[in-house]
Amino acid sequence: MWFIRHARSIANVWDKCVDGELDIKSLREDERKILESAKGYFDRAFIDVSLCHFGESQSIAARSIVEKLPLKYVIVSPLKRALQTAKLMFETHPNRKNMKFIVNPHIRELIMYPDAIPSWTLRDKAKEYENCGDLKFDFGMIKPMEDHSYFLETMDPKIQKRIKTHLDSSPKDKYDEALLDLMIETYQGKHGKEKFLESYADGRRRAKVFLDWLKNFIEEKQAKEGEIAVVTHVLFLQSLAAKDFDRNGRPIYPEVENATPFEIDINEVLKYY
Repeated sequence: MWFIRHARSIANVWDKCVDGELDIKSLREDERKILESAKGYFDRAFIDVSLCHFGESQSIAARSIVEKLPLKYVIVSPLKRALQTAKLMFETHPNRKNMKFIVNPHIRELIMYPDAIPSWTLRDKAKEYENCGDLKFDFGMIKPMEDHSYFLETMDPKIQKRIKTHLDSSPKDKYDEALLDLMIETYQGKHGKEKFLESYADGRRRAKVFLDWLKNFIEEKQAKEGEIAVVTHVLFLQSLAAKDFDRNGRPIYPEVENATPFEIDINEVLKYY
């Protein structure tokens, strides 16, 4: 199967600027303004962030690769940058009129940083992506879920309960900011120890749910090798495909490049679950 990490986002650009790999002066003015105003990794500007200009170019450049793949199904994370990547990357695919784009909430990114927080309501996403020219995005998996906080239904029950308690005191149109406040509070911790709302173990658990769903999907659709692509995120991908984890629970798996399709043998992956 083909797996694809979304193209470069504004948050990825921030990382590269902080690490000294990119000069902020080289960016477009609109992107430079976002980064210059950001106060750190946990800035509100990074909530469910969009692709940057370079990321859009990456998605378009990848067309020459994906157009050669015999794809029938593309499974997509509901976060904005993954949806944008899928739209740009596949909108010229020879089989685009027959391809099905399935939005699957289980392959969203681990909620560690603001770019993993969904900022749109489900209705907004469906409205924008269900009518993308020849592309058909199916939101059927998450339509039965609660509109503003559908992602909670894919979380560990203990984390889900804690987040729900926190969100209950916030207006629905402020859920993203309330979740960010809780994320910052959790990360700073009472004893100065860094901690995230979701762990890599949570990602692994969610990956198992996705793989079980995928096996049934392949059987139901009688999908053949190479006919499915998955557009998702780096931490989720690492959690899914890693054979081992280090002493801190981090997956031992190489960094995955943005917008570059690569193959994973699902049967091989399942041996480590």
